[in-house]
Amino acid sequence: MEANAVQKKLPEVPVTAWGEFTEISKGVLAQMLVNHGIVGGLIGLEMDDLQAPGLECLKVISPR
Repeated sequence: MEANAVQKKLPEVPVTAWGEFTEISKGVLAQMLVNHGIVGGLIGLEMDDLQAPGLECLKVISPR
């Protein structure tokens, strides 16, 4: 679902979107975790589709 549609239906929910062809989604996820102050927290990821650039973005912010 596109970010604009979600924002219209659920205006109280923060939405983070990324440029599919211009950004690394996991890099945007990493920055979102930093912005929300949950860098040291645990998150679950589906590893089947996690490519090297995305993994590197997440390693930068993760102490584990």
